[in-house]
Amino acid sequence: MTPHSLAGLIVYGEKPGSLLSFYRDQLGLPLAPARHGRIIEHYEALLEHSHVALFAGAPRIVPSFRVADLDAALAAAEARGATRALDPLDLGEGKRVAGLRGPDGFEIRLIEIHD
Repeated sequence: MTPHSLAGLIVYGEKPGSLLSFYRDQLGLPLAPARHGRIIEHYEALLEHSHVALFAGAPRIVPSFRVADLDAALAAAEARGATRALDPLDLGEGKRVAGLRGPDGFEIRLIEIHD
């Protein structure tokens, strides 16, 4: 199953205040505090069709790709040898996400969104 589009980027950093300052104050992203589903409080913004979120954590950037059927996309990727990094998680608001580990150890996420 091929992803529809790039759905967003999740940026993690050890200094959340510095992340916020850079992405909101210097770059101009309209980031605001958010908390939904079982996700911890974070900052997020919607840019046309892409979501950007900032979280505290080990520094990394995780791309998210939108799929029509998360379970089918995850099963297809694993059948082709992909390794799961995050079990499916219900984010609330009609959104479910799961993660895969890329060949160099980086993580990507697949997200299913029902409007």
